[in-house]
Amino acid sequence: MITKEQLNNWKVKIFNSIKDISDFDQQKLTWLGKHPIYVSSSSETINTLYDDIDFELFIDYCRENEENKPLYFKLVELNKKINKYIQIEKTDIEVLNDSEWKDITLIAQEIIKLWVIG
Repeated sequence: MITKEQLNNWKVKIFNSIKDISDFDQQKLTWLGKHPIYVSSSSETINTLYDDIDFELFIDYCRENEENKPLYFKLVELNKKINKYIQIEKTDIEVLNDSEWKDITLIAQEIIKLWVIG
């Protein structure tokens, strides 16, 4: 059984990870080593969402418990797009220049809006 505090922490981590996916400008800085403090990569961004905070389990949780159905459906859409996308290995610069990745960032932006306005 998950406690309310654990659930809230999980939601914050998921939100922040999706926010990272939604922020194309930040990706350009961190993935290309141009940020003065942070360094990241496309694979690290995806791995954080899936491996570190178990995005797919969160989607399952939302299917059962989330009252905001538009948010749930967008989470499912993002999951499908990312799972399809990661089948082809690409460099960070290739990801940044890929229109499919830009579509993923737009879906992530929609999720952030839905999440914030509830």
